[in-house]
Amino acid sequence: MSQAPRPNSYSATFLPKQRTIQERMWIQILRQPEFQSKSIDQLLEILRPHFICKSDDLTVFKKTPTEIVFEEKHSFCYGRPYRLSVGRITRGRGSVSYYAYRADRVDLPQPHVDFILKAINHASLDSSGPSEPANPSPAASAASSPAPSVH
Repeated sequence: MSQAPRPNSYSATFLPKQRTIQERMWIQILRQPEFQSKSIDQLLEILRPHFICKSDDLTVFKKTPTEIVFEEKHSFCYGRPYRLSVGRITRGRGSVSYYAYRADRVDLPQPHVDFILKAINHASLDSSGPSEPANPSPAASAASSPAPSVH
């Protein structure tokens, strides 16, 4: 496992026990405000791995305004015949989290992929959405106040 704590972010990479470098899992937790304002589609484009491959097939399993779970299958990338990435991106109150798995193997059995999807889906990642501003503007306060009733 390697960790890289930095101001406003944390990342860790895990190599599954008794496996080779062909498989890895990692998590990134970002606390930079510029990520909080991005849509889940924009976060997917920023955070998902970008490879130069002959084919790229993205499947989205779950998508809400604050969370996306996806699988991406690539072929013929950097001399490797196959690459599978499974990931989950969540946008919480104070952070954006990206939890991912990648395997550079063509023979990954479906039960193994199902196990990875279950682990990623059930990880405790904050998907509560961006936090509200600490001091809302007067216009925003007026807009959220009930209108006076007219009798």
